[in-house]
Amino acid sequence: KPQNKGIILNARSHHPEQTKQEVVKNFYKTAIEVSSGKEELQHSLKIVDKLAVDNGYKNPRKFGAHRSSKKRSRDKTYKAPLVLPHLSEVANNSIRNFARTLR
Repeated sequence: KPQNKGIILNARSHHPEQTKQEVVKNFYKTAIEVSSGKEELQHSLKIVDKLAVDNGYKNPRKFGAHRSSKKRSRDKTYKAPLVLPHLSEVANNSIRNFARTLR
């Protein structure tokens, strides 16, 4: 199942402003951390921009996440989390069956 339905905390919600800013900031942070190259990063940032605008944020990059997270990604000791693609049941069963033959 897709993990992102394109819905985040709406800009017009009654949550504290800082909470809304952190939600958007964390989307940018995740996009930066999982992007493997410049093109992928630009694509990820465009997706987050659209998601934020669609949820009522007029200027989502003003929260500064794209600047602060880049510093962290330059750190040689920092490692991005491993993100694996979704596998269908058919693919999962094929892998499982293959693994059983190796035993």
